[in-house]
Amino acid sequence: VLSIVIGGFIFLNFFYGVTLIYDNKVKEDWRLVGDFLWKNARSEDTVIVINGEETLNWYYPPATAKPDTYDKLTAVQDALAQSDRSWIVYSIFSPYLPEGEKIKVWLSEQGAIRLVLHHDIAVYYYGRNADPVQLLAEIQQFALPVDPALYASLARENRQNPAVARQYYELAIENAPDDEVRAEYKVALEALQP
Repeated sequence: VLSIVIGGFIFLNFFYGVTLIYDNKVKEDWRLVGDFLWKNARSEDTVIVINGEETLNWYYPPATAKPDTYDKLTAVQDALAQSDRSWIVYSIFSPYLPEGEKIKVWLSEQGAIRLVLHHDIAVYYYGRNADPVQLLAEIQQFALPVDPALYASLARENRQNPAVARQYYELAIENAPDDEVRAEYKVALEALQP
């Protein structure tokens, strides 16, 4: 009887601990991603997700890919060749694919601009015949969520254009969640070359 009581107590503590961890973990904000795509992606653009098709399909209904559609670099390349502009969602699930990191590296090598929409989700903006400078100029016209981490990531992407980078860092500082993060952004702003 005592072992049953102790076993039950251990089970309840384990269950409560797992629930507590899950409830307190900051989860991916797919609603934010879907809203961002609705506001900025055009009907002729390609929108894909690397290893998360069903989730993106739910939050961004124009996406209709079946699971594992874009789990290989060649599939991603073929999809991106279909339009001038593309949006590639890279989430917490993406690195688990055998070619997940390879896809991420390829996107960077192609000049795709990484927009950090959430701590576990980035959206890459890719232009088939556009250089990063042109893509960054287009991004300045996007409807962006109020998000200091996104502003800071855009400041880093725009480091070749200090005036634009400075504007993004100022937005990041203004909207920083606390003094520690604000100080981090201020240091980065001060480090910009004039």
